[in-house]
Amino acid sequence: MARLIEEVQTDARKDAHYVVSVRNIKKLDQIEKLSRAIRERMKRQ
Repeated sequence: MARLIEEVQTDARKDAHYVVSVRNIKKLDQIEKLSRAIRERMKRQ
């Protein structure tokens, strides 16, 4: 997840301020899914 976050941050610095690429949106979706999975695992413990 940390790798994805770093990639999104790097791409955001390169892109225009008001433009988000489809690739970054997909990475953000992956980050969100991973964080939800982690949150659910922590609730079960």
